[in-house]
Amino acid sequence: MDEARWLTYKTPLRMLRFAKRRASERKLRLLECACCRMLDPALCLSEVARTAVEVTERYVDGAASREELEAVSESARQSCQSNPAYLHWASGGLRPTSSVEEMRLWVLLMKARAASATNRDDGEWDAQFASDFPSWQLKGTAGKQIAAALLRDLFGPLLFRAVSIDPGWLAWGEGRVPRLAQAIYEERCWEDLPVLADALEDAGCDNQDILSHLRGPGAHVRGCWVVDAILGKE
Repeated sequence: MDEARWLTYKTPLRMLRFAKRRASERKLRLLECACCRMLDPALCLSEVARTAVEVTERYVDGAASREELEAVSESARQSCQSNPAYLHWASGGLRPTSSVEEMRLWVLLMKARAASATNRDDGEWDAQFASDFPSWQLKGTAGKQIAAALLRDLFGPLLFRAVSIDPGWLAWGEGRVPRLAQAIYEERCWEDLPVLADALEDAGCDNQDILSHLRGPGAHVRGCWVVDAILGKE
């Protein structure tokens, strides 16, 4: 796959397989968490499910310990395994007929796996994640477009070439750009990304990869490649 195809591709599973070979562990964990949040924005399934995602997100930023991650992993797995729809699925039954039920089951499975990723060897994690990924496409063109947009938000052009952040942009206005980026990252204020683009432009940035992404209408989640680059995250 080349960059031109990546920017227009509409087959998320193939995009995932391509990105997986080049992505950091942090990005892959955030991808799993983003899957959960995109399907269940309120994370209202259960307290243990919500905690699994939140602890994973804190873990990738060094704000939660491995012990916390493993503890919530076990709780999430137990919650998943007690779900009647999961038991039916695991016993060889048909997938749930209700798309809502299937999405909720998928969210729970993802939360369990996101929390327990450190306990899986890379091959096993990759195989299970890739095999289930089509369920997240939400069955239709619109769902595939959402999935593809999310992958592009996380990785942008960085799978093909470097996009540098000028230290001068970060120093401008007594650090206004990194302060804005940090607030957006922590509070998930994606509606403020155009404000960040304006600040970068005022600081001297004319890189259209960066500015057009921040001003674009696509999906934006924690792990957005531009915000990560500003904050020095991999």
